[in-house]
Amino acid sequence: MKKVVLFLSLTVLCQISLSKELNPWQHCGLGAIIFPETPVGAAISNITSDLGTTAVLSKLLSEESCAGNPASQAAIFIYDSYADLEEETLKGEGQHVAALLEIYNCDAEAKIQVKSGLQSKFVNDLSQQDYAKKAKFDKVKAYLNNFDGLAKSTCGA
Repeated sequence: MKKVVLFLSLTVLCQISLSKELNPWQHCGLGAIIFPETPVGAAISNITSDLGTTAVLSKLLSEESCAGNPASQAAIFIYDSYADLEEETLKGEGQHVAALLEIYNCDAEAKIQVKSGLQSKFVNDLSQQDYAKKAKFDKVKAYLNNFDGLAKSTCGA
């Protein structure tokens, strides 16, 4: 099994090194956050942690966020803790919402504004007739777009 994973990793790394475009394994996900100056390190980290799932997810959700932008970190966090964020956003507080606000380095006053705005937008999203039928990916994308817009305008991220 280790040989298969090593072979697949090397194959992906070879393809990555030949590409000049934004590459999710090199420029997105946790690997890019941990190894911002070392693309091969970022790719290895992303592949070994979850076969690149979160890297690809962050590129699909927010391509402009892939170069270490807080939105890339937020995309991963939102996807991983979406159920908790749904509940806490409706309450207007909670540890997951607080952690998300920390990614953007929001001050105390900005946190209050972002939480209030996010709660309002989220309630609006929930009231849409087709919300329950949406795939998790679509829900996460909408949540990220709402949060990122509010945090950037309020926290200065």
